[in-house]
Amino acid sequence: MGLTEYGDKVRTGIKIIIASVVLLIFAEIVLRLSFHSFYVDEDSLLNFKYRNQNRDANAYGIKIAMLGDSFTYGSKVAEDETSSYQLQEILRENLKRSDVYVDNYGISGLSTIEEYVIFTKLVKNRDYDFVILNFFIDDFTPYYYYNNLLNPYIVCQEYFSPLESKISFIFKSRLVEFIYTYYDILKTRLEIHSPITPISYMIHKMRRADSLRYRCAKGMLTQLGREIQNAGKRGIFVLIPSLTLYDNQNPYPEEIAGYETEAMLIAKESGFEVIDTLVELREELDQRHLVKGDMHYNKEGYRLIANLIAERVSRLIGSK
Repeated sequence: MGLTEYGDKVRTGIKIIIASVVLLIFAEIVLRLSFHSFYVDEDSLLNFKYRNQNRDANAYGIKIAMLGDSFTYGSKVAEDETSSYQLQEILRENLKRSDVYVDNYGISGLSTIEEYVIFTKLVKNRDYDFVILNFFIDDFTPYYYYNNLLNPYIVCQEYFSPLESKISFIFKSRLVEFIYTYYDILKTRLEIHSPITPISYMIHKMRRADSLRYRCAKGMLTQLGREIQNAGKRGIFVLIPSLTLYDNQNPYPEEIAGYETEAMLIAKESGFEVIDTLVELREELDQRHLVKGDMHYNKEGYRLIANLIAERVSRLIGSK
């Protein structure tokens, strides 16, 4: 090969590299402008318009913060039909006092990872007496279409393996994030060997107990319970049972019940008072009349949960 021919190949190679870099930069810019990130950043959590916030609550009342996902936010129902609002009204009636305030810090799709962030930034340093964590089983691992799939790479450094520590920086690229997310969904579809549903995706991920997501979510549940205790507040863990899923999209009832039991054990060991709805609601195995549209509760379903919490809170207040 002559020098001229070699030089031409080098120049062609350089042009290809430059064109590839320009294309990658362009793709990164386009995705940053048009693609909603699969991270939930701290600003989003801090600036979210939370429901049922008592701005006029005074320092002498009974104050309760409620953390959770769509079952706490109150998907499918009006604000005055949520479990937080109904809990506030039930406690005011039962305790014969008007200075009971329940603030709702629920956002659809969150896990214990984001709930821990909300507690430390918005709840920990405020004068709440009780912190209620409404736990649904997808708090351990997300539905595939929720945008907190990659949050472990932001929040969970202490749970990183050596490899995860080395590669975590690449997820700052929106292009890598985009490719990884859809690769993960496609890979899961092939591994499941059947049409993927949010529930089948979630169960498949929880079976991989060594995954960063699952390790981090369980670790954050433990940390959350201890942080609540250290802040001088009483933590109450409420299992939102997956019974509502049995009739439509959940072919794994016994397996999910095992994960729910595991979550309750972790919560109890971490200092939470635990409301075991698998026992408390054993007479309500068929909850179809409590569901509105999809797997979420209607007003009566949320009232059922609110009554369970009110009973426990009243008991704790009476024991002081």
